[in-house]
Amino acid sequence: MHHFANFRKKNIYFMSKIYLSGANSKTPKTRRLFLIIGVAVVSIFISIIIVDFLRNDYDRILFAITNLIYGSVLIFIGASKSYKKFNKFIEIDSQKIAFKSSALKRPKIINIQSIKQLIIKPALINCKLENGFYEMNLGWVSYKDIQEIKEKIRAIAKGKAIKIIE
Repeated sequence: MHHFANFRKKNIYFMSKIYLSGANSKTPKTRRLFLIIGVAVVSIFISIIIVDFLRNDYDRILFAITNLIYGSVLIFIGASKSYKKFNKFIEIDSQKIAFKSSALKRPKIINIQSIKQLIIKPALINCKLENGFYEMNLGWVSYKDIQEIKEKIRAIAKGKAIKIIE
């Protein structure tokens, strides 16, 4: 019975996941600030456009339209509640590592079975794959979270007999 309990604990450990929001995750106060600044920018530059149209002076309109777009983005950031689609993240489980290092890129998904070797450095994890090489830069993640990520990756690598170089 005792041996079965240890086996079960190990399997649960390998199936656990961690999800980390990156530097892009916003607190409610920060979102409110973005919303206020965005509304202020949009209202100022709408008034500039209206005044310029009434004067038939079109010199600043392109500048004002550019700032309207900037203000609209700030309003969008401030008004939206979920940033998962735009956040950087890392998701680790016993089958895959999903890594998104930029808000504008799609996540890179690495199948654990395709990893041959892991090179773990202080804020960098290099994965030698069957058909290539992938580098996970963890410079944007807090030190505590980097340690947790490394611990999870080491445990999964040990269970899957993947060679680790540190």
